[in-house]
Amino acid sequence: MYNETNSIGNTRFDYVDVLRGIAVLGVIAVHTGQHGNITVPDLIKPVINNGQMGVQLFYLTSAFTLFLSLKTRFSHEHFPIRNFFIRRYFRIAPMFYIAIIVYYFGSNQPGITVWNILAHFTFLHGFRPSWINTLVPGGWSVGVEMIFYALMPIIFYKVNNINSATKLLLISIILIPFYVLLSTIISVGDFGYYWYQFFPNQLPLFCLGIIMYFIIIENKSLWEVSKRTLLLLSLCILGLLFTGVGSHVLFGIGFLLFSISLSHDKLKIFVNPFFIYLGKISFSMYLVHFGVLKILTKIKFIDYVNNGIINYIIRFVIVTLIAAIISSVSYNIIEKPFQKIGAKIIKKMER
Repeated sequence: MYNETNSIGNTRFDYVDVLRGIAVLGVIAVHTGQHGNITVPDLIKPVINNGQMGVQLFYLTSAFTLFLSLKTRFSHEHFPIRNFFIRRYFRIAPMFYIAIIVYYFGSNQPGITVWNILAHFTFLHGFRPSWINTLVPGGWSVGVEMIFYALMPIIFYKVNNINSATKLLLISIILIPFYVLLSTIISVGDFGYYWYQFFPNQLPLFCLGIIMYFIIIENKSLWEVSKRTLLLLSLCILGLLFTGVGSHVLFGIGFLLFSISLSHDKLKIFVNPFFIYLGKISFSMYLVHFGVLKILTKIKFIDYVNNGIINYIIRFVIVTLIAAIISSVSYNIIEKPFQKIGAKIIKKMER
């Protein structure tokens, strides 16, 4: 979704786009199952519902590509951190701003204030429970991503090997139970989900992406991590398994292993033009598919046959196809041109 590039220098990273493509299909899958009058059979509900973890896969790939990009650009740019923020802004802001406008005028959301709108335009909506997931459907993940961008320079300077990356992961996991406890102490009204969407709760996924960088790009091994850190990390992961807390982190670990396998050409069946292309347009698809579902529901073209499984599959295909067509247009007339503008600004400032 938040891709920097799938090519650094002369090296191709098609598998990164594949990961994004799979991630956006997962997100579309879960939201597709939340619409229509013909319910999805209980047998496949868990599979569909876990499609929401596509957001966590986005976070992992984002941290991986950003670390890779910064490491590369530090060798030939005068002000790589400044340029990093310029690239990120022109990558995310144009399409997100259009989404703000479209969803504001295209829906009847109550209680949308001027301050809420300004918070979205400045990417600060993630700091307030009543704003984090309003206005733009799924916009909470963009807010979380932007907080990570703000912290990226500090993390980049402090985390310079796989041992420090694993320690950061350990700390971020240890803190998860405190957020759960905090959610029982500090009430946020009808916004209980805020503690799940809270940036620190999602930080482990970014840490896993950084570890992914050291394993894949720098050929480091977890055996290079201190034994104490590995022991504590193992205990924390077991704690997550036994308590059921932090399932998104467990999915993240699975995504990490899957990503490493893809990078080593172990799962070539996934690295195909279909997934690669979906990965390229994944950010637009993420923002667009909510609107597609809303329109299909409004015109009552959301249920097709009485069989729950077949009905769901048809709906999923239709939503994905329409979202992909719209996103192909927005990618080429909005995303790519503005990324080029950002690149031109950087080139001019680097002279």
